[in-house]
Amino acid sequence: MLKILTQPLPHFLYRRSGQTTFIVFVAIFSLIFINTYKPFNSFEWIPYIRYRGSNAAYLLISAGLVAAGLLVLVLSRIIMTLYTRRREMVYGVFILWVAVETIVMASVYTLYAVLSNGEPSDFLRLWKNTVVNTVLVLFIPYVIFIIYVSWREKDRQLRQITERLENGEPPAASGLIPLYNDKGELQLSVKKENLILLESADNYVCVWYMNNDTVKKIMIRNTMKCMARDLEGSSIVRCHRSYMVNLDHVKVMRRQNTGITIELGIAGIPDIPISKTYCDSVTRWLMR
Repeated sequence: MLKILTQPLPHFLYRRSGQTTFIVFVAIFSLIFINTYKPFNSFEWIPYIRYRGSNAAYLLISAGLVAAGLLVLVLSRIIMTLYTRRREMVYGVFILWVAVETIVMASVYTLYAVLSNGEPSDFLRLWKNTVVNTVLVLFIPYVIFIIYVSWREKDRQLRQITERLENGEPPAASGLIPLYNDKGELQLSVKKENLILLESADNYVCVWYMNNDTVKKIMIRNTMKCMARDLEGSSIVRCHRSYMVNLDHVKVMRRQNTGITIELGIAGIPDIPISKTYCDSVTRWLMR
């Protein structure tokens, strides 16, 4: 179980484009579900409705509650995006993240109920009930979202394989390295020997490659972490927080007081630092 919790989470589950779809879906589903089924005795845990109830008032107040929950969700997913730029998201962290989101949303709803009732002593009882209600309302959209984005990712991979086969290029023998943006769209295919390095540039990755003996660059909207995952097993290896290098091009590796640096021996390409985090993996690959 512990091994599963420490496994890297598939990046398409927290990719920014997927998060937008998720938030919109949760909003629509929650509003329709709550107003259609009025679940979990919700006339009782929305105090205004309990005393002056009407369907119009219920719709208005439930929309406000959904909006408050979405605000929590949006802020949480913005923080998640910033977190995953520098760290690997694993299953255990993701599960904990979702649990904290749910608790915070439930606390917001409970605070509203207590303020409306004017009975602070009921906070703990209301909070327990609201946590259960929030989990039950969010469970279905979470499950549907995970199934949907997983299907979409598999469909994208299948279409890429099909296109290559239709072009007479077996995927493993094409000799081209595909590079995708954060939406999973193919932006560049380049021969492995022509790919030089990848450099992080905020929300983009700058790809340096050779074409007709000239160094060229292209910007692709994606993160280094996602690129590293896509290129895992190849000679393009992460050597620094800001760089991935095609180690087939390395000509010199030198140690200085400031650390280890590699030279590629290509005009116009700067020397690349190797950080302590990635030093062992780069050294092992070069020695091999």
